[in-house]
Amino acid sequence: SEGHTYWSTFKPIVEELLEAGQKVVFLTSSEKDPALALKHPLMEAKYIGEGNKAFIYLSFIEAEVCVLTTPGLEVLQLKRSKGVKNYVHLLHSLSSVSLYKIFSFDYYDTILCSGHYQKNELRLLEERRGTKNKTLLDSGCPYIDAIFERKDNAQDAQSEISDKPTILIAPSWGQNGLLRHIPLEVLKDILNENVNVIIRPHPQSLISERDLIDDLQTNLKNYQNIEWDFTTDNFPSLAKGDLLISDFSGITFDFALVFEKPIITVKTDSNFDGVEHFDLQDRAIWEDEVIAKMGLRLKKDQLPSLKDHALSLLNNAEYIENIRHLKANEFYNLGNSKKIIAEQIKALVQEYKHVK
Repeated sequence: SEGHTYWSTFKPIVEELLEAGQKVVFLTSSEKDPALALKHPLMEAKYIGEGNKAFIYLSFIEAEVCVLTTPGLEVLQLKRSKGVKNYVHLLHSLSSVSLYKIFSFDYYDTILCSGHYQKNELRLLEERRGTKNKTLLDSGCPYIDAIFERKDNAQDAQSEISDKPTILIAPSWGQNGLLRHIPLEVLKDILNENVNVIIRPHPQSLISERDLIDDLQTNLKNYQNIEWDFTTDNFPSLAKGDLLISDFSGITFDFALVFEKPIITVKTDSNFDGVEHFDLQDRAIWEDEVIAKMGLRLKKDQLPSLKDHALSLLNNAEYIENIRHLKANEFYNLGNSKKIIAEQIKALVQEYKHVK
């Protein structure tokens, strides 16, 4: 594990493996990783340092199977160990592989896929690059499954009682992030309507774009119907929202698929240099196609009319029906992947136990 934020992906799989009697050694680069506090006779958790210290450690490990969410095996610092028989990459989100850095998956043996679109892209990359055929399994996405489970069980999944709908603005960060491009007057236009607005900047914005966030807070401080969410847990804001406005952030899938509510995404500039899509440019990006089915896909020059689009989309029945169709047809084991992934990993361990 690269850090404690990945525990939401690993936790359900680790728990299922332990319950099935499978020994697990959990290596992490975070001293705050909750895995270090998990006590179980079949579980050994160890902090192995960060950066080069961790990469050196990993180059000497021994195991039938090593499962990572880290892309770029054999490409950058992360090297294969001769003592590992099968390297498994867990695709920990529902996103396509197109926007990962180039050669992210070429040197893995097995990929645990979230949907058939990922398998299609990976097979096409193998064909075009002449790389070996990997084992591609119909697995699922434990991270989003945990949100489904929390929604079913938690009281905070219910929106707070309000006579106003709530619009959640939750973009990514960086030069193409929505908060850099949305005009201040457009935000004020939305806030002047009979709605509540939650703005949840990407956590990295608070580090890399603090001046931008401070300026927005100063300019919008007189509005009583705005809430700023800087917490690490996005679930309460997702649960309260009736409409999501974002860009290319993965939160779009969390919101639309778990809560079955429409979204507006703003398509910002794309640059495919150095990413997997560089070798797939004759194909449409999967996100562009599927996100357009879950809500409105706007161009930057349409931002001045964002308020009108937002008000028209609240509780849009057509998009909600589309979302339900996508849930049934695009993804593997949506909401129920942890046991299946654990069984797949355990089967790989047994398969490679006697392989020298």
